[in-house]
Amino acid sequence: MTDYRAGFSLIELLVVTTIISVLSLGLVLGAGVGGVMERSRVDGVRRSARALEGAVSLARDQALLGRRLHALAPNPDGWEILQLENGEWQGVRAATSRRELVWRVDGKLVRRLQDPAQENWAPLILFLEDGRVTPFEVVFQAPEGVIQCETDGWEAFQCQIR
Repeated sequence: MTDYRAGFSLIELLVVTTIISVLSLGLVLGAGVGGVMERSRVDGVRRSARALEGAVSLARDQALLGRRLHALAPNPDGWEILQLENGEWQGVRAATSRRELVWRVDGKLVRRLQDPAQENWAPLILFLEDGRVTPFEVVFQAPEGVIQCETDGWEAFQCQIR
C-alpha cells in the first residue's frame, strides 16, 4: 500500500502558489503605479505645452493670412485665443492647464490676469497682421523640471525643458 501522508497535497501546493502570486503581483503593481502616475503627470504637462505651442502657431498664421487681429488671453485656468470681429473680441479656442502657469509679457511678470468681462478690457498678447507677436513667455512647472515656452515677437513660439 502507498502512504499518501508523505509530502504536500495538491491543495496545499495550490494555496502556497496562490499566496506567492498575490504577494508578487502586489509588489509589481506597487512599484509600477508610482512610475506610471509620474509619467502620466509629466505627459500631461508636455501635452499642455504642445497645445499652447500649436494654438499660438495657429493664431499667428490666421492673423497673417486672414489679415485679422488675433490675441492670446491668459486666464487662471489656462488661455484663450481670440479674434477681433466688428470691434469685439470673440473666443476662437480655449484650453485649460492643471498646472499653475507663470506668464511674462514684454519681460514683465503678469501678477494679476485680466478678466475679459471687465469694461475696457484689452488682451495682453496680440498677433498682428504682419506676423509680429507681443513678446511673451510661459513657464509650466513639471515634475522633471520646468517647461519654458517663449517668443521674442518675430521668432516662432517654442517650448523647451529646462
